[in-house]
Amino acid sequence: MITKIFIDMDGVVADFVKAALKVHNKQDPWHNNPKHHGSYDIDKIWNLTFTEFWTPINDDDNFWNALDKTEEADELMEFLEAL
Repeated sequence: MITKIFIDMDGVVADFVKAALKVHNKQDPWHNNPKHHGSYDIDKIWNLTFTEFWTPINDDDNFWNALDKTEEADELMEFLEAL
């Protein structure tokens, strides 16, 4: 019997990238841009330092609370709840 399931939030049930795009007012670097496929360091793709990337996120008091669900979040949770 399964008693605990740990779920990765980022990109699995919470859409961190969508929120990061919004807070930085930038376009999705992967959409229709194959040169970035396979690269997951969005800060490096945008040529931002660690601080430049995280400061606007950390300064937004509602960033983490306002993350949208991914498209598959509800289906995944229903599946896991049925186990």
